[in-house]
Amino acid sequence: MKKRKKSRIVKDENPGINVPQLIYSIKRNRYWFLLYGIIGLALAFGYNFLFPQKYKVVTSLLIKNDNSQATLTTVHTEVPEDKKGFTVADQVGILSSFTLNYQTLQNLKWNTSWAKDEMILSKDLYKNDPYIIDTGNNAFQLKGIPLKIKQLNNRQYLVKCNEVLEINGDKHKINFEGTAYFDKPFKNQYFNFTLHHIRGRLVDDDESFILTFNNLTDLAKSYQQQLKITSDDVSNLVTMELISTSPEKAIDYLTELDKVYIDYGLTEKNRRAANTVKFIDNQIAGISDSLQSSGNDFTNYRSSNNITDIDQQSSRIVSDLSKVQGDVASARMQLDYFSGLKRYLTNADAMKGLVAPSVVGITDPSLNASVVKLGDLYHQRQVLSQTAQDKSPQMISLDDEIAYTQKSIQENVNNLISNARVQLQSLDRQEASINSSKASIPKKEQDLSKIKRNFDFNNSLYTYLLQKRSEAQIAQASRDPDAQIIDQASYGTATLKGFKHPVNLIIGFILGLIFPLIYLVVKGFFRNRLMYVDDVKEQLQPSIVGNILHNKFNHELPVMLFPHSEITESFRSLRINLQYLLQSLSTKVISVHSSIAGEGKTFVSSNLAAILALNNKKVLLIDADLRQPRTHQIFENDNKIGLSDYLSERLDFGQVIRETQIKGLHMVTSGPKPDYPSELLGTNLMSEFITEAKKYYEYIIINNAPLDIVKDAMMVAPYSDVNLFLLRIHKSSVNQLKYINELILEGIVQNVVVALNNVTDDSYAISRRGDHGYYNDNKMLKLK
Repeated sequence: MKKRKKSRIVKDENPGINVPQLIYSIKRNRYWFLLYGIIGLALAFGYNFLFPQKYKVVTSLLIKNDNSQATLTTVHTEVPEDKKGFTVADQVGILSSFTLNYQTLQNLKWNTSWAKDEMILSKDLYKNDPYIIDTGNNAFQLKGIPLKIKQLNNRQYLVKCNEVLEINGDKHKINFEGTAYFDKPFKNQYFNFTLHHIRGRLVDDDESFILTFNNLTDLAKSYQQQLKITSDDVSNLVTMELISTSPEKAIDYLTELDKVYIDYGLTEKNRRAANTVKFIDNQIAGISDSLQSSGNDFTNYRSSNNITDIDQQSSRIVSDLSKVQGDVASARMQLDYFSGLKRYLTNADAMKGLVAPSVVGITDPSLNASVVKLGDLYHQRQVLSQTAQDKSPQMISLDDEIAYTQKSIQENVNNLISNARVQLQSLDRQEASINSSKASIPKKEQDLSKIKRNFDFNNSLYTYLLQKRSEAQIAQASRDPDAQIIDQASYGTATLKGFKHPVNLIIGFILGLIFPLIYLVVKGFFRNRLMYVDDVKEQLQPSIVGNILHNKFNHELPVMLFPHSEITESFRSLRINLQYLLQSLSTKVISVHSSIAGEGKTFVSSNLAAILALNNKKVLLIDADLRQPRTHQIFENDNKIGLSDYLSERLDFGQVIRETQIKGLHMVTSGPKPDYPSELLGTNLMSEFITEAKKYYEYIIINNAPLDIVKDAMMVAPYSDVNLFLLRIHKSSVNQLKYINELILEGIVQNVVVALNNVTDDSYAISRRGDHGYYNDNKMLKLK
C-alpha cells in the first residue's frame, strides 16, 4: 500500500463556524425558530401593551438680552458687558424653577385627573373626563390616592379605595367602599366632592374609572425632573423638551410654561414701573397743595399791597435764588436717595420698593444699571431658592454676583455722596451771596420775591415730576417681554421616541429568531465533539472509507438480524471500499482501532467480520483487547480460552479457534487477562499467529484496545494491511481527530484509513439520506 502524501497541514484551531452546517441546523430546528419567533412576537405585543408609546415635544424661546432698567426712557443706556446681569444660565434656572412649574400647573387647573380602569393598565383620559367634579369651597381631599369610580346607573355610582398612604415613614391603610349619588356630595374623612354628568357624554353602566386628586407640589417636582432645558449661549436660544405618553398633555404644559415665563418677566418690569409711578404720585400729592397755597399767597400779596410786579433787579435776584434753592433741593433729595440705597443694599425686600435713581434726577448710567441688576438678582435668588440648596453651584454663583454688584454700587454711591456734599456746600455759598444782595431791595418787594420764589420752586418741581410720571407711564405702556417664542409646542414639534408598535412587533419577532441562532452559532463555534461528517473530512488526513449509520436496533449484530436495514447497507459500503483497497492481496489483515473507549470498535469489527462472512468469505475475528474484551459477549461465547493462552504458549493455534453462528466466520477471544498485555502482544508469537491464520482465512479482522489509553495496538499495527481507525459522531472529540493526524504525520502507524460510526442524517450539513459512504475520488488509497 502506498504511503499517503503529507500534503495537508494539521489544523490546531477550533473548526469554527461552518456556514452550510449552520444553514442545515437552522432548517433542522425550524420549528424551534418558529416557536421563539412567536415568543418574541408575544413579548413585543406585551411591551406595546405595558409601555405606551412616548413622544418628545419641544418648544424654543429666544431670550432677549435687555439690560435696561425698563422704567424710564432716560435710563436706556448701554451698560458695559462686564456689568450686565443677564446670563442665559439664569433664565434656564428660572424656567426650571419650582415656582414657575407650580404656577403652570395652577394655570392649567390640573387638580384632578381621570383614567379609564381597564383589566391590566389604566388609560389616561386627558381632556375626556367622564364626569364634572365639584369640590365646593376647596374642601379637603386626600391627594395622590386613586379612587375607583364605577357607574351603577344614571343615579348611583360606586366609590372604592384600597391603598396604602405613607406619611413621614408611617404607612396608613386607606380602605373603604360605598355607594354615592350623582349631583349629591360624597363625603368621608378622606374626600368631599360631588360628581355631575356631562351633557352629551355617555357612560355605560358598570364602566369603571380612576379618579385622582393631584398633589400639585409633587406634580410640579415631577415635571421639574422630566423637563429638559438646553441653551445656546451664542444665540440666547433656549430649548425645552418634555417626554410624555400623551403628546397633547405635554404640548399644553409647555405652552403654558412659555406664557408663565413671559408673564414673569413682564410682571417684574411692571412692578418697577408701578413703584416709580407710585413714588412720583406721592411726591406730586404733597407738592400740589404747596403749589396752590404759594400761588394764592402770591396773588393776595400783590392785590393787598398794590404791587403789580417787582423790578428787573429784584426779578433777577429772585430768579437766581429760586434756581439755587431748586438745585439745593435736588441735591438733598439725591443725597437722601444715596443714603437710603446704602441702607437697603443687603435687604432684598426693601430693594423691591426702591425706585430707579433716574426718578430723583440721578443720570449716572452705571448706577442706574447696577440698581436694576441688583433687583433682578435678588428676584432670581428668591425664585431659585424654591428648589436649589444654598450650597448648590448655581446659588453660590448667584450669591457671588450679588455680592459683587453690592460692592460695585456701594463704591459708586460713596463717590456720589462725596460729590453731592461738595455740590451742596457750593450751593449754600451761592445762596448766601444772593441773600446778601437782597438788602438793596425794598421791603415789600423782598416779601413779594420770597413768595414768588416759593411759588416758582414748587411750580418747577411739580412740572419736573409730571414729566417723569409721563415718562414712566410711556415706558410702562411700551413694555416688551424678555423672551420670544420661536417654536411653539405643537404636534409639529412632537416626535415619536423609539419605534412604532408594528415595528416593535417585527423587532420582537426578529429577536426571537436571533436567540436560537446565537445558541447554534456559539454551540458550533465552541463545540469540541465531532458533529458533522464535513467537519471530519475537512480536518482529517487519511481517507474516510465508510460511514456506519446509527444503530437504532436493540442488537449488536444488525447485519445478521436486519439484512435490509440502512445500517447493514452502510457495512456493505465499508466492505466494498476495503475490498477495493486490498484487492491485490490474497489474505487481508484489517486492524480496527479507536483512540478512546466507547467509539464502537468492538461493534464495528464484529459486524464487519459478519458482513464479510456473509459474502462467502472465510473470516477470522481476533479480539486483541486483552484488557477489557467484549467480542465474546456479542457472539454469546465464553472467554475461558483465547489469544492470551496462545501467546503464553499454553494452547496451540487450533485450540483457540472457535466457531460462531455465522457460516465462514471463526473467532479468537482474548482469553484470560494477562499481567503484561503489551509485552505479550509484542512477542514473535503474535507474528506467527497471524502468519498461521493467513493459511486458512481470506480476511483477518483484529479488534484492538484503545490506542490513546494503552499502547497494546502498537504491537499489532505492523502486521496489518490496513489500520482502520474509528471516530464516533457525537462521541469522539476534535482531539481524537488531531491524534490520528499526528500518528500519520509522525509515521507511527502506516496504512491508516478512517470509518465514521454513529452517523445520522443530522451529521451532514446537507441531508444525504441513502448515502452510506461510497467514495470514488482521488483521496482513496490504492495498493501497489
